[in-house]
Amino acid sequence: MTTVSSPGPAAGPPPAAAAAPPATMGAGAAPVDPTPPAAPALAPDAGVAQALKGVDTLRVANFNVENLFDTVSNPDKRDPVLTPEEYQFKLTKLALALRDYADGAHLVALQEVENDTVLRDLVAQPEIRDLGYDFRIIEGNDIRGINVAMLYRSEYVKVDGVTALDSQAPEGAWWARREGKLHDRP
Repeated sequence: MTTVSSPGPAAGPPPAAAAAPPATMGAGAAPVDPTPPAAPALAPDAGVAQALKGVDTLRVANFNVENLFDTVSNPDKRDPVLTPEEYQFKLTKLALALRDYADGAHLVALQEVENDTVLRDLVAQPEIRDLGYDFRIIEGNDIRGINVAMLYRSEYVKVDGVTALDSQAPEGAWWARREGKLHDRP
């Protein structure tokens, strides 16, 4: 899990550091400033999600749920079909992992999710229902029907939109097998 903390109120200038000699790229090269550039400031509406309620720490997690498929066969995809018992078992295990290992993260990126039905069923599990997760999903072009999604606790995070950026692979990219699309699998 990744934790992002706000810097808090400014307490004055940082302590002065000893000056380091400028780095160079070789004989006759101009000095290179080793100081990393400042992070760009974002406009309030530039982010996908904004923290609400003045939280000091936004808990973010990443979770590959490994083939979270439902019990219905999709004729357009090569999706595995789980029995109702297998499906419920998987939902319960994932809900427990979200609660216990992801520590009820405010924002969770998910991989290998079939559709919004499985997400609706996941957030309704009694182990995490009270956390108030909502979700967004981005439908991909995988032949099995796996997609990416995110869960977020709407009490703490406001999602302004979800967009797949630059879904076209660069020309000649080795991973673009058909039609130049990213993650397009034969």
